[in-house]
Amino acid sequence: MGVTIGRHDVWEEPPAAGNGPDRWNARTDPPRRGVPPPAAAPSGHPGEGLPRQGNCRRDDGRLLAVWGPTGAPGRTTLAIGLAAELAQLGHRTLLVDADTYGPSVAQRLSLMNGSTGLGHALQEAARGTLDVARLRGLAEEALPGLRVLTGVPRPSRWPDTDLPGLRSLWPLTRRSAAWTVVDCGFHLETPAEATGGNGASRRGVATLSTLQEADLVLVVGQADPVGLTRLVRGLSELRALLPPDRPVQVVVNRLRPGAVGSAPERRVALALRRYAGVHDPILVPDDPVAHDRALLRALPLNQVAADSPARQALRSLTDRLTAGRPSEGRPPGPGTRCGSANRRGGRPAPQRARGRRRRWAGAGEARHELILRMVR
Repeated sequence: MGVTIGRHDVWEEPPAAGNGPDRWNARTDPPRRGVPPPAAAPSGHPGEGLPRQGNCRRDDGRLLAVWGPTGAPGRTTLAIGLAAELAQLGHRTLLVDADTYGPSVAQRLSLMNGSTGLGHALQEAARGTLDVARLRGLAEEALPGLRVLTGVPRPSRWPDTDLPGLRSLWPLTRRSAAWTVVDCGFHLETPAEATGGNGASRRGVATLSTLQEADLVLVVGQADPVGLTRLVRGLSELRALLPPDRPVQVVVNRLRPGAVGSAPERRVALALRRYAGVHDPILVPDDPVAHDRALLRALPLNQVAADSPARQALRSLTDRLTAGRPSEGRPPGPGTRCGSANRRGGRPAPQRARGRRRRWAGAGEARHELILRMVR
């Protein structure tokens, strides 16, 4: 009998003890339903095509890649939420939208000034004129401690993301922020495919370059039969591209009993452990009301629903990532749009700052309404 999620028999039962899932080899063992065998790799590891930069200093920041398979599992939502949590803890954070298929970070945070921070940064990086100060100037401030390098203004501008610029950009992002969170596109390409075979960058080069440079890859999947199947397949493809020592953390989004049956935590964890070798997934409960409120107000989840179960899961993930890494300053207070106390002695924020926060949130709603009218 297979692992059943709702009425869907998504995966077959694993082999008998002694040849269990932890010992299953995707390249040598018989294929399993729902887990396609990866394509044969060329000589050497596929990740050798885009080596990590070797000129990073010991005190440089960390780079986190947020990736997930097709189907909108919540990559952008996780990237924005995680970056906001890091900033709230006092870490200087840079959020980069490197999704060349559906860039949306700028709209989600109401940073709609028509420019592309990533495109300008890559152009200057390729020319050798980009430095840390200029990079910080190109990134817009979304919250105190959080700057955003917006993506291409529309998907057709993906040629702006070229490989030489990306190779020069990542070391600078590490020096400009303690944490760099990159929202990646869903499509995976090998180095040969990403460069078109003739050196010309292809559409997936931004994702591949980010995955190769990242200190940690967060893989996002959705908690339903289709989403979990895509997650298992995506993990197989991703592991074939990454170096063997690259850490990967799985995050399952929108966990709810209505899509997977009773005891969703147990069902999802069991399926991932048996057929993807994942033993410690982060499970994010579904909270559509809180997410809708954040989307309408163009704010991260921790700014509009601090007690949301989904937000609490993101905070737990952030605490795990930052364990042993001191922040650069005390967490901001509500007068700076992040937290519940003013910087000075934990006193309540002044009324002027509270009003400024309300006007800022209202401006986000107004800009969203304007965009909706333009679409109609």
